[in-house]
Amino acid sequence: MAKMVKREVYYFDEPGERNTQLVLEAVSHRLEAGGIRKVIIASTSGETAAKFARKLKDKAELICVSEAPYRREWDEEWPCLKQEFREELERLRVAIVDRAPYVFHDSVLEAARWTSIFPERLVKETLYCFGQGMKVAVEVALMAASCGYAIPYEDVIGVGGSGKGADTAIVLRATYPASLFDKDSGKRLEIKEVIALCLLPRSGGNRPELVVTQRQWRQNITHRYWNYLFSLVIVLAIFCCSCAKPATIPAPIPSPEQENTVKLPEPRYDSDVSLEQSLLQRRSIRTYTGEPLTLQEVSQLLWAAQGITDPRGFRTAPSAGALYPLEVYVVAGDVQGLTLGVYRYEPEQHQLIRVIDGDKRDSLADAALTQPWVKEGAVVFVFTAVYERTTAKYDDRGIRYVHIEVGHAAQNLCLQATAMGLGAVTVGAFHDEAVAELLNLPQDEQPLYIIPVGRKQ
Repeated sequence: MAKMVKREVYYFDEPGERNTQLVLEAVSHRLEAGGIRKVIIASTSGETAAKFARKLKDKAELICVSEAPYRREWDEEWPCLKQEFREELERLRVAIVDRAPYVFHDSVLEAARWTSIFPERLVKETLYCFGQGMKVAVEVALMAASCGYAIPYEDVIGVGGSGKGADTAIVLRATYPASLFDKDSGKRLEIKEVIALCLLPRSGGNRPELVVTQRQWRQNITHRYWNYLFSLVIVLAIFCCSCAKPATIPAPIPSPEQENTVKLPEPRYDSDVSLEQSLLQRRSIRTYTGEPLTLQEVSQLLWAAQGITDPRGFRTAPSAGALYPLEVYVVAGDVQGLTLGVYRYEPEQHQLIRVIDGDKRDSLADAALTQPWVKEGAVVFVFTAVYERTTAKYDDRGIRYVHIEVGHAAQNLCLQATAMGLGAVTVGAFHDEAVAELLNLPQDEQPLYIIPVGRKQ
């Protein structure tokens, strides 16, 4: 039977600040529906972002994107965030982005160099067909991703407006500006839902850079013709993505990923074992009884390692910039209720996705220099990292932060295992390439840690 998702879409007959409160309510309702943990708000002075932060501080991780330093080239004041709003946003733990370069700004130099359209301009003018708020909502998401505040290729909510306030909110894939037309469809810009939109885009407006560029276009009528033709094609494509998807989502048969999804039991948040007892008793345990673990126990261990502990998406282990470069894989052997195979943990939904069939513990032990405890554990956890999530913001220093973070997560798992009366040992000696090949890891993902877990003898 076809699956349908029904959600409200707010439409406004006029742009501007008067719509801010309704956009805020619409975004709040969408967050309650689940699946989104970041909201990126365009806010020049910080006032709009502060309004969103007061209401959504416990529902999502918020990012305020203000004007870039390039305003100085226009003889305008920078920074634009008012001190009172900056202090309030910092107090409410809102990330502030006010040094990121504009994505869709046309400089006079670019206009003078090109007689035909360039990609960023094509996207910008296409988005303007849906109003200034749509263009701004997309741009701030790209700016946040380029600075490392939004995880690349993650679904986020972008909020923009026409002048002051907010009148547009969308769900889109946060991506790098360079990936707008990436060959990998999973990295391209994609507008997935419209939450709120102004039906009457601002007309007129002070956009002097357009005059300069249009003069250049008139020098080549052929270029101009094809540019408009390409714009029309992209308008239709974005219209289909942003307007058709929210209405109905047909799913006559389950996707392969749905068939391979294992929803994990809810973890416990208390126990009879104190933290001090777990610290005192923790040891590296390399021999196990061979008895199976339960799915509840695996769920608890995964939550301890990387589980979500806050509506804003924060996890059990700290992460530099809340960028979360780690992934956790479960190599299942003797687990009740879990088919043999390799699974990827998804913290947001607290679920497992089976990515490889069959018992891979022997192969993993071979890759780990034939250490026998790797194949003898009832389950083996493998921590991997996508370094770019952190280095995009912190450059080479981010490598150190990733290594620190995997230590946090591994210790969480080991202490949880101790509290549950289970044995665990951390393994760092293995052939990286062999483990990556066994788990079929993407090229940008590297294995860091192996932790077998079983019942103590």
